[in-house]
Amino acid sequence: MTLPREFVIPGLLAEYGSFAELVRGLSNTDWTASTRCHEWQVADVAGHVVGQLTDVVNLCLDGVGTPEVTKRQTDERRGRRPSELAGELESSLAVAA
Repeated sequence: MTLPREFVIPGLLAEYGSFAELVRGLSNTDWTASTRCHEWQVADVAGHVVGQLTDVVNLCLDGVGTPEVTKRQTDERRGRRPSELAGELESSLAVAA
């Protein structure tokens, strides 16, 4: 079953908005917690999600989804606070919308 864009796009944008709210509310303990992704902290997962949307809105699509690009996305955001990544996601979300 293929869902129409009119259904998918608003849902996707809403989920990114919810993710930004979630990230913004994380404590330092939450931010540095381990995940099921080998050697990744919560901050790395957030960096990857934010990096993917930022790459898409900036039309940097070459290699998206590859391990190399995923590493770049997380490396570029390593050391940033939850509020910074939430702000980047909200900025990219505004462009995407």
